[in-house]
Amino acid sequence: MVRKSEGISETGREAMGKVGESVDLLRAGQFQAATGVTRSAVSDFRLGGDRLLLPIALTTHAVALAAVRDLKGSQAAIREANVGLSAVPIALQSDGEVFREVLDLVQRALDNGVPDPQRLIDDFFAINDAS
Repeated sequence: MVRKSEGISETGREAMGKVGESVDLLRAGQFQAATGVTRSAVSDFRLGGDRLLLPIALTTHAVALAAVRDLKGSQAAIREANVGLSAVPIALQSDGEVFREVLDLVQRALDNGVPDPQRLIDDFFAINDAS
């Protein structure tokens, strides 16, 4: 059984740490390693039942997958993240806007075949660091 405290499961807390780790890997240019860490974070959020936090991991997963040109995987992560974001309570909708902006960025890159993965990552960090 997954323990919960203060609205987030223990597994979810671990997943948040993995999201941070994956962001560090992306910043260091270790895109392939980031995909494994984001995949694990997505799995942990699912296991812990932390559905409101799942779009965070899915968005980062979409970025990492696009950076390694896994277009189908990234597209699937975008779709699932958008579904998750649509279920976010109205009071938290403004928080979801940053994720929507990142998802739009990734979708545009996917539409063009991700011609420059580093540019995608740089643009991701421009949005991420501004929020």
